[in-house]
Amino acid sequence: MIPPARGFLLLFLAALFLVLAACEPYRVEYHRRPAFMHQVAENDLPDELVMRDGTRIVYGSPPGGRSRARSERTSDGDGEGAMELREERTDGEVTLRGFMPEHLLVHLITCLNNREYDLIYEQLLSDPTRREWEREGRDKDDFANYLERNRRELVRFLTRIYMGINHHDTQIEHLGEGVTDVVLGRRAAEGLKFRRVRMLSEGYSIKLVMIR
Repeated sequence: MIPPARGFLLLFLAALFLVLAACEPYRVEYHRRPAFMHQVAENDLPDELVMRDGTRIVYGSPPGGRSRARSERTSDGDGEGAMELREERTDGEVTLRGFMPEHLLVHLITCLNNREYDLIYEQLLSDPTRREWEREGRDKDDFANYLERNRRELVRFLTRIYMGINHHDTQIEHLGEGVTDVVLGRRAAEGLKFRRVRMLSEGYSIKLVMIR
């Protein structure tokens, strides 16, 4: 028989555990899904995804009616510590932020759809890749021309690889030294020109190395 004092202590610790578990921070990211994603997807697109680290990605406007993509870390739903993944200021300047492979994929899809090639070159491309591109005598216009020529294939591929993360069609391989490969399975990649995205962590951001 458990002594009353010990029984009270056990009940108290159990209640404390439940309270702490309920208050554990989590992250919710709100994304505005471009219409073209419905056109290239082969199945109905979900309204919500749960990423590998527990992050919930919700497609639609967050509470309060704001429609731009944002990320929240909160324990009580008050939105404290919210971070904009895509910040669009009134002067037209756009700032892209991302620290997970999923963030980079979404930014690439959106920028390609909007033909925002300068944003990809200046904000999403890794420093080593940009230096190598320019060392070979090519510039930002050449980069934009390459993306324009391959735009349709890139959008199809990136959308399929993004949607495949939660359906085991996509593998994420950490190669060390901040390098990550996101690879579409052979069967899911049938009929596509591209299969792999290589990414590099630079500080707190994740940037594009190559698509092949």
